[in-house]
Amino acid sequence: MKNDKKEGDFDFDQWATIARQDPEQFERMRQQLINEVIAQSPEHLKQRMEGLQWQIDQIRKQSSSPGFLPAYLAGDVRQCAGRTGIVKSIAGTRHDTAISQ
Repeated sequence: MKNDKKEGDFDFDQWATIARQDPEQFERMRQQLINEVIAQSPEHLKQRMEGLQWQIDQIRKQSSSPGFLPAYLAGDVRQCAGRTGIVKSIAGTRHDTAISQ
């Protein structure tokens, strides 16, 4: 079977292994990836994305269960993204970028 992964694809299994074996390294990698995504985002979205990430980090710190965060965020992020239009804006930017290439 051929490996169809492209450069830059997210490898969940690799990240899960690192999270189990070296949580501190996982956290460093997670923070680096978050910073890179925000840095590559359109200027008009960066402040919103940083604020949203700060909220996520605060919830992670306060949560006693790792399963709580995904359930909480599923509703909260959808609600926030709908209000701010961030998802549509990012999707539009990606679409515009793809067209211009």
